[in-house]
Amino acid sequence: MSKLRGGGGGPGGGAPKKFVTPLIITVVVLAVALVGGLTLGLLFSGGDGKDGKTPAIPKDFVAASDKAGKIKTAVPKAWPLDQEQTWTPSTVRLSDAQPRPVLRATPDKTAFLGNGKGPGVFIGVTTDVRPGQLPPPSASNHPQCTKAAPENYTTPDGALSGTIIRFTACKTGTPSVTEIGLKDKAGKFGLWIRVKETDNRNAAKDILDHLKVTGP
Repeated sequence: MSKLRGGGGGPGGGAPKKFVTPLIITVVVLAVALVGGLTLGLLFSGGDGKDGKTPAIPKDFVAASDKAGKIKTAVPKAWPLDQEQTWTPSTVRLSDAQPRPVLRATPDKTAFLGNGKGPGVFIGVTTDVRPGQLPPPSASNHPQCTKAAPENYTTPDGALSGTIIRFTACKTGTPSVTEIGLKDKAGKFGLWIRVKETDNRNAAKDILDHLKVTGP
């Protein structure tokens, strides 16, 4: 009789079956809630996996800024900043004739311009944010290179987004040229960015990931 009354509930006995089923249900519910929460988090954050944090500056890069502090990024240490502080977007057929902030870093400005063989980066601000104008069609075509399909890009903080177009295997100038057009999320200004490289460093990615612009 005592064994019948005990039902296996004494010390060392197994847990009653009536408690096992609710425990399993609780675990399943918690797992579903966790997966659902992660899914909603990705949906409301745009689903790009970005956490809003700017990555650490690579060891071969250095922080860079124009004198007005409107353009901040990181560039290769081998690319010193140029002293030029403004550019005129209308020179590349953009509808913006005012001098705008610019940041240029290159070992040799003359060699960087046009189809020259010098590496470097150019970041120019403009108020022309019309569709299809960034990067400027009149200046961002490189028939001597192999053109890749456009890539969508958004900065880690979500403030700037646009398109990256890579040109490789160039027969003249630098082996690769990367043309980038970005707009701020408020639609008030845009950026034309050109990165020319003589190696396979892919400096454009690190330059963009550290880019912060306060506007024209």
